[in-house]
Parts: sequence; C-alpha cells; structure tokens
Amino acid sequence: MVGQETTGAGLPGNYYADINAMMFKDKYKAINYIKGNNTGLDVTGDLISHNRNDYLSRIDNDKPGSVLSLGTAGDPDLPRNRYLFDQSGMLNLNNLLNLKKDLQLRVNLSYVRDNQRQDYQKVSDIYLPAETIHYTETQNNKRRPDLLHTQFTLNINSSKYYLNDNLIADYSHNMAYSSLVTNGSGVKQTFKDNPVDASNELNFMQTFKNNSIIEGYSYINHSTEPENRVIEPGLNPNIFNNNAPYAHLTQNANIPSFFTNNFITYRIPRQLFTQSYKVGFSIQSQKLTSDLSVTQLNNSTNLVSDSATNNLNWQRNKLYAEAGYDIPGSILKVNVTLPLTLVGISYNDAFYQLDKRLNRLYFDPRVSVKYQTGIEDFLTLNYNFRNSIGGIQDVYRGEILTNYRSLFANNADLTERQTQTAALGYNYRKAITLFFFSLNAAYTHQYANNIGSSVLTANIQQRVVLPFDNNINSWSFSGFVSKYSFALRTTFSGGLTYQTTKLNQIQNGNVLPYNTFNNTIGGGAETKVSNKITLSYKLNYMQTTSKPVGGTSNSKFERLIQTAALNYNPTNNLFLSASADHYYTHQQQANDLKYIFGDASVRYKLPKTKLDLEVTAQNLFNTQNYTAVYLSANVYTSSTYTIPGRIVLAKLMFSL
Repeated sequence: MVGQETTGAGLPGNYYADINAMMFKDKYKAINYIKGNNTGLDVTGDLISHNRNDYLSRIDNDKPGSVLSLGTAGDPDLPRNRYLFDQSGMLNLNNLLNLKKDLQLRVNLSYVRDNQRQDYQKVSDIYLPAETIHYTETQNNKRRPDLLHTQFTLNINSSKYYLNDNLIADYSHNMAYSSLVTNGSGVKQTFKDNPVDASNELNFMQTFKNNSIIEGYSYINHSTEPENRVIEPGLNPNIFNNNAPYAHLTQNANIPSFFTNNFITYRIPRQLFTQSYKVGFSIQSQKLTSDLSVTQLNNSTNLVSDSATNNLNWQRNKLYAEAGYDIPGSILKVNVTLPLTLVGISYNDAFYQLDKRLNRLYFDPRVSVKYQTGIEDFLTLNYNFRNSIGGIQDVYRGEILTNYRSLFANNADLTERQTQTAALGYNYRKAITLFFFSLNAAYTHQYANNIGSSVLTANIQQRVVLPFDNNINSWSFSGFVSKYSFALRTTFSGGLTYQTTKLNQIQNGNVLPYNTFNNTIGGGAETKVSNKITLSYKLNYMQTTSKPVGGTSNSKFERLIQTAALNYNPTNNLFLSASADHYYTHQQQANDLKYIFGDASVRYKLPKTKLDLEVTAQNLFNTQNYTAVYLSANVYTSSTYTIPGRIVLAKLMFSL
C-alpha cells in the first residue's frame, strides 16, 4: 500500500484534504481516495471521462437536457477556481480485480457532496429597430448537489475474442435556493432536480482466420429527471393570474426516457485497403410531462392557463447501414464513410389534438483526406454532410416557464436540419529545428425548417417556434506558428483566428438578420533562463462585433488577457513560483474593465523525510468582484459576479 497525502488549512477559514491509498499487485489494483476543500477547486473534475466524445458518438443517444433553471446567467469566463464558492467532499474508489487470465472486473464508485454559492448582478439589453428591451437581475443562489456514481466493468481479452460489459448507474439529488430581484421585484425560488440514469453497454469482437473481424454492440439506457421549481411570492400577477395577487408559482417537468442502440460491424482489414460494413437499429421512447400552476392566497391551486400543461408521447425508431473504406497509405490517407439511415418518428398529445408521424431516409457522407506533401508536412481535407432532426423538447405545445422570465412553447413541426461542413488545412513541421506552423479554413452551412420567434416585454420573454426557413452560415480561418530558439532557450508561439457567422432571428415581429465577427490574436514565449529559473508569458486579444445586415450601426467589445508565470528553484529542496493574470475589456458605451489576479507558492522538502511543506496564496490582490460581458447578434449582457477574495493556505504533504 502506498499513498500521497495532503492536508491543509488557511485563511479565511479554508481547508484542503487529499488522502489516498494505492495498491498495484498482479491480481489487484486500486486507487482510492478522499478529497475535500473550500478553496474553489472543483472535485468533480476528477470524474470527467477523457474519452467522452467517442463514447457519446458510439451510443448515439441524445438524452434530453434539464428543462428548468433558476436564472439567466451562467458561470463567468474565468478559471473555475477563481469564482467557485464551495464546501466540497468526495469519496472516489477505483478497484480492479484480475479474476483469472484474460478476465478482469473493474469497480468504480464515487460520491460527491457540495455546498455552492453564486451571487451576481446582470444587465441585459436587446436592441430592436424601434426600442431597446432592458432587464436587470440580482441573484443570490445556493446549491447543494449530492452525486452518486457506480460503474461495474467486466472485460475478457483473450486471443480468440474480446468482450467488454459496462454497467453504469448515476443518481443526483440537487437542491437549490435563490433570492432574486428582477426589474425591481423581489422573489425567492426553490429548485429540486433529481436525475436518475442507468445504462448497460456490451461490446463483443471476434477475429477469423482470414483476419476479418466481426463486432457486436448493444446499449440500453433508462433515465428520468423530475424537476420542480417554486417562485414566491406572486411574480408578475398580470401575466400569471389575471392581475390578482397570489401566493406562489410552481413549475414541474419530467422527461422519462428509454433508449437502445444495437449494431453489428464486419471489418475486412487489408494492407492497402480496409473495408467495414455496419447494420443496426435504435429505439427511443420518451414522455414529456409538465404543468405550470398558481397557488392562490387561500391555498387553492389551478393551472396558469389551459395551455400550461404537457403530456407528450414520443417515439423514434432508426434503421441504419453504413459502409466505410479506409486507405492507410504512407503518402495518401483516405477515409470515406457512407451511412444510410431510415428514421421513423411519431409524437402525440391528445389535449392539443397533436398527432404527428414522419419518415425520413437520410444519407450523411463523410470524407477525410490526408496528403503527405513532405516528410513532416501534410495537407488535410474534410467534408461532412449531416441530416439531423429535433427531439421531444422541440415539439411540446404547452407553455413551460424554463426560468423566471422565459415562457417557451412550440407551434411548428419537428425541426429538421441539414449541415454541411468543409475544412482545408496545411501543417508544416520541422522537428530538427523545432519549427511548426499550420493554416486552416472551414465553412459551415446549416439549414433548418423553422425559426424561433420571441415576444419581449419589460418583464418576460415568450418564445414559440414558427415554420419558416432558417439559414446559418459560418466561415472561419486560423493560423498557428511555434519556434524554439536554441540561443535563447525560448519557445515563441503565435496564432490568429477569424470567424464570421450570419444568422436570422425574429423578435417582436421583426425579422433581424445579423452578422457576428470574432477575431482573436494570441502569442507567447516560454524560456528557461537557467537550470533554476523558468519564465512564461502569453497574451490573447479578442474582438467581437455584431452588425445588422444592411445596417450601419454595430456593437463591439474588445478583450485582452495576459498571463505570466515565474518558477525559481534555488536549491533541490526549495521551490518558489509566482503568476499573474491581467484581464482588460473595452466597451463602446460603458467603462473599461480591468482586473489583475496574482498567485504565489513556496514549497520546501524536509531533508531525509517524506514530508513537504507548502504555502500558497491565491488571488493576492484580493479581487472580490468580476464583470463579464457578452455580445451575440443584438443581445448585449453584462454580469457582475462576487468571487472569492484572497486565500492563503498551508499544506503538509507526505508519502506512505
């Protein structure tokens, strides 16, 4: 048994602990630990799956997201440890048993409990041709998540076949509270969100004497997420209760879901050419239920309106076949994937006399080419055409108050999108001189058969989806260069990105096409001054401009982020470090924003012991408020967050 243990305490009233035990035997391996802190270090970062994108692509299960929320502001654009108020604890157990040759059982269990706080003020301006809609919002939020994750993996990896079975169950118990002032009206919110998710993934592969491979795959999932939010006292009685005072407003929502995906793949690998053929099917069955009700002053309860409820059934069946061809040449590499999908969808809600069915046949080719123009430089070309279709959250007819001021519903057929993406890139590498650069360009065109239409007033946003053609076009260009100077022992790097997006939106009956431009320029240097001193510096300049198509006025803001770090090791036992971040934002119609963050640490290894002592200081300049601005089309928002001030922490680290 071995372990690397850390305990710490600091000011103002901070704690930190990381106690672990590890064992690495032939038949048993384990990494088990307890971790907790209130210094802004998000312990759930330890639970992120690093192959999550591959996993999501493989299961092809577009799970419904959370329907409700407490407010409209997300997290600030800072590293999470800069703004997170937490009191977290985590137990994480990871154990592997070699039951016998080629047979393994892996057990992963984690439990996270946290108390989080977020305080912010937000100002939103929506620029319309005849007016500007203005919202103000002040929120003090508290959140208490409890997260339980269990995973059992059985793996057989023999010379004849491969089998992997993965059983996963997740349960979350989330309670959140909010004290809110919006446009001068104060209310309180209570939010309960308790998702449960269980799945089993089975993968089997068998090789044959001719080296061909057959793969069988089966995935089954069931999830549910009951959500409940109460707003009190009566918010906007003119909207929700015919202008009469009332006690509180309750929104419930839930989307229980069953999904399965199953396929068989046959691969024929050859030295010059590889073929693969896949056939499969998937079934998705969901039910969206919701109701928005008012509790009167006499404690009686009624729906806000006849259209404030949903009882929507959804079924999606897919049959698909896919052919894949791969040329793994040393000079030319080509991958072509030709998927064909037959989709059948039905959904109904008797209350709204909604009963729809549709069948579609989709062809979604993908091509990837890599041409080696030299020993270390190459060209890439990628093309992707993808048909996608909406889900149950696109077709409900009853109104749902997704947050305290957003009332959403739909009045169009199911969203169908066609997305084409083409990308061209060139990469140059010279390893012997440590010189690298790349150039990339991409174009994306997306067509949809409907568009969201919003009706905005001083107190609420109402949105419906309307059956109008909707096109979005986006261009992007980027370049990057890196060079190591042997004389200066320094790596210099730089890059730039240009992106433009053209989109349409409908607000208060106005069709508003907008162009949004995003430009980024970055650079940096990392140098080794001596064997004891290293330095690094980076800067990133961003400019965002939004301009109405055919108009002359535009909205713009500019941002510059600079970071610098110094590491100094005067002896083999003493390690010193210091770093600083500088944020600067320039706005057209508001004051410039400037922030400086500084961190420092001192670590000393006690001679002839396994003990290390470390003192860290976070946010040295004691910055306690941070404002982030965002610009998208004709929407400008400015959010000011309360963030943790200076934290000084002393840690003791030792090894078992």
